[in-house]
Amino acid sequence: MEHVTDPSRRKLFSALRDKIADPSPVKSFQRVADIGQQTSAVFWAMAAQAADNIFVAGDDGLIFHYDGECWQQQRGCSDLPIHSLCFTQDKADTQSSLIAVGWLGLIAEYRRGEWHHIQGGQRVTSTSDAQMIRQNLPLFDVARASNGDLWAVGDQGRVTRFDGRQWQELDSGSRANLRSVLPLDDGSVLIGGSSGTLLRYREGPDQSAQWQTIVTDSGSTLVSMASADGQTVFCVGFGYNVEAGGFVGHLFEIDGDSGQQISSGTQLPRLRCIAPSGDGFLVTGDDGFAFRVDPNGTKRLATQVRFDLHRALTLDSGEVLICGDGGTLLIEKEQGATALMSAVVERTPPSWAVWDHGLSEKILRGVWVAPDQSVFAVGDQGTVLHFDGCQWALTELPQQTRLHSVWGTSSNNVYACGENATIYRFNGVEWQQAYSGQIDNPLLAITGFGPHDIFVVGDNGMALRYDGLQWRKMNTGTQAELYGLWGLDAEHLLAVGGGGVVMRWNGEQWASFYSGRDNDVFGVWGESLNRIFLVGLPGSIIRFSGSKWEKEFSSVRTDLHAVTGVKGGPVFAVGSLGVVLRNDGSEWQLEPCAAEVTLTAVASTDDYVVAVGHDGTILKRLLTRR
Repeated sequence: MEHVTDPSRRKLFSALRDKIADPSPVKSFQRVADIGQQTSAVFWAMAAQAADNIFVAGDDGLIFHYDGECWQQQRGCSDLPIHSLCFTQDKADTQSSLIAVGWLGLIAEYRRGEWHHIQGGQRVTSTSDAQMIRQNLPLFDVARASNGDLWAVGDQGRVTRFDGRQWQELDSGSRANLRSVLPLDDGSVLIGGSSGTLLRYREGPDQSAQWQTIVTDSGSTLVSMASADGQTVFCVGFGYNVEAGGFVGHLFEIDGDSGQQISSGTQLPRLRCIAPSGDGFLVTGDDGFAFRVDPNGTKRLATQVRFDLHRALTLDSGEVLICGDGGTLLIEKEQGATALMSAVVERTPPSWAVWDHGLSEKILRGVWVAPDQSVFAVGDQGTVLHFDGCQWALTELPQQTRLHSVWGTSSNNVYACGENATIYRFNGVEWQQAYSGQIDNPLLAITGFGPHDIFVVGDNGMALRYDGLQWRKMNTGTQAELYGLWGLDAEHLLAVGGGGVVMRWNGEQWASFYSGRDNDVFGVWGESLNRIFLVGLPGSIIRFSGSKWEKEFSSVRTDLHAVTGVKGGPVFAVGSLGVVLRNDGSEWQLEPCAAEVTLTAVASTDDYVVAVGHDGTILKRLLTRR
């Protein structure tokens, strides 16, 4: 592919450093209410011919259509996830149809107002013939070439092409899981996938298939490609980073026979999509991340959500649509917007504000509000922050023990537990060591029901009880880490921890209580024995209603570390990346807050909620009086 690259376009991504850290305040995105009120499923795909002919599709075969007046759900031909959409002709062709591809090789076509099954979508066995097995491998992307051919790609190197008459399976020579396809103006087709796989297809003079492997020197999964001029190609993907402890996003430029990674100057979240937009591109990724790059520079976009964003689309009107997890369909709000904007949800951000103290940037891991409304927050290196009703004060314990949890009966009788099975007590004047197990096990959670009835749990199933005279070890019957603790009284207590373990104390002994989930559980809170919430990995929320445990849709995948609530009022859960969720009785809603750091603990009163986390962060949210 010999061409002269436009120098101005190659510079588009050269100024990423320090440009995408903060969202741009110029424009904001709003959710489409018509869709958000009907589903919380994941949307993977979008396609539009014009502002009055837009489709969005995703899990469970969900398909919504906008006809210029409203969004309406359509009856599809399958309940399988739809991963990609593509029109067979451009907007000038009123007879064009819409192609959908998805799970189990599903290929479906929308024509004359109805969806029709074309191919795939069957659960085949090893005894089925090879052709049927091939046709039912999952498909993840579909695109139309300038000559009208349709290309779709999927698992195990699957490439299939529709030539106007039938879908034909092509042998790409690869067994990588393919995730993106991009036909170019010169007639070639680029295909990207797992382990840095990048293929180019050309048709020889004798119409023979010619496959070429393009070197990327990367192990990234290449999930989306785009070209604004039909020549220069940019690609986004992701790979696992050991130091980051998760997936990070990568950008590539494909030039000739190689693909070079573009240095962003900052760590990016997992990237999902790159799409042409005006003179530049839109890029979306996990946790609501999105930015625009054009000749004017690079700007982070204020999406106002924490959902993973899978696709972006720019209409001829200039309006931008982004879809993703949690039934998310976002529209960029601009002055003079079309009727699309009449369907958005206007939300007033809740007042989660930073509670300034300026005393420490150590990680805070526990928080408790005393009956007199004074607040205690504890954390790393023996850090204790105390708000006495007027101002914050800092105490650093001489042992510099990491403290995980804090609880008390009054502001003059406060206990904090931490590393090395150590417990400290504050008597209103000073902190003193109250217990040391002289072992490596950290104590992770503490609660109680009076000055002579206190419980503590920690690593290796360790549990202690204080009777006013001494701390006694308890046999929990588990070796799991116990991260969270809550009780209605001294005879009804729950401890939660690693592997989804839930331990129940009935006043005489501990016994396991199966919640139906195996993910780590970090926090537990209840209003009564018939209304209990557990939170943990990854964004999981489990509710006990008196007879059984049920998983609730949290709308996030970030880890949730703690949960609390107000009796007869809302319940709050906090976690990584500044995630705060609120439930008023029906569903969990994401609440914006003033910090994006990991939040580790949360406590509530009838008047406000306080959360603490990394960098010494303390957040406060006022509650409306009932």
